[in-house]
Amino acid sequence: MSEEMRAEVVPAVMPLIALILWMIMSMSEKLFLTSTGWEWLIMKVVTIMMALISLTCGYIGVSEGESIITVASAALGLIIGFMIRDLATTYGAEPWEPILIGIAGLLGAGISFIIDVLPIASSSSKPPSTKATSTKPAKAVVRKEKHDELYVRVLNTVKRFRPSRRYRNEFGYHTELQGYLKAKFPEAKVELQTGSSRPDIVIRNIAIEVKGPTRRRELKTIADKLVRYRQYYDHVIVVLFEVNVNRRYLNEWLRGIKESFPDVDIIVK
Repeated sequence: MSEEMRAEVVPAVMPLIALILWMIMSMSEKLFLTSTGWEWLIMKVVTIMMALISLTCGYIGVSEGESIITVASAALGLIIGFMIRDLATTYGAEPWEPILIGIAGLLGAGISFIIDVLPIASSSSKPPSTKATSTKPAKAVVRKEKHDELYVRVLNTVKRFRPSRRYRNEFGYHTELQGYLKAKFPEAKVELQTGSSRPDIVIRNIAIEVKGPTRRRELKTIADKLVRYRQYYDHVIVVLFEVNVNRRYLNEWLRGIKESFPDVDIIVK
């Protein structure tokens, strides 16, 4: 497993790992401690710590884009918690303690979804603005409008585009956007490209890169592609569908792209 994948998947499965660690700790304290008071105190401290770990990692997992794995892990932890609640009392725990850990994982995932995912989804559903989705100053847009009317038309058309449904991979977005542009610009040759080293859609001297669903791993590949595309095309547009990353990470990424590639437009759907 690569470091990038490990950084995204490990937080997502931590709610289940937290429950397993709680089981081990609860059994260990029963075996090695004899004082009922100390057993009770340590059991409560361990339960609270594992619940906090589960809550935190549930939040991190969803914010990093591994929402399905996180929710599945927390839900599995909750199911196991119900299954062992009777067994838990044998080791000095209350029946609700293992269940609490699974609930904490789901709660963390829910908090992350509300804070990080919903604002991005709601902002992307608003009518496109002619100035908010560009990563460069408004003056640059005016200059391009004077020098390349086709680019401005294509840019505004891409901003207005809304896919008919959500796709499991980006090829569906490629195909539908290409058909939409072909209908809007019958006079221009709209090409659907294939290959990782080529832009997804090309209209004359304009390269369009499409990503969706968009997670961290997809965002990390864009900078290298922009370096290549700018060598062969006068204009580059990047379209991000179904952005599923932490809002703070997305803003930092957009800022970095703006600084490195001020003439590239990023459109977040």
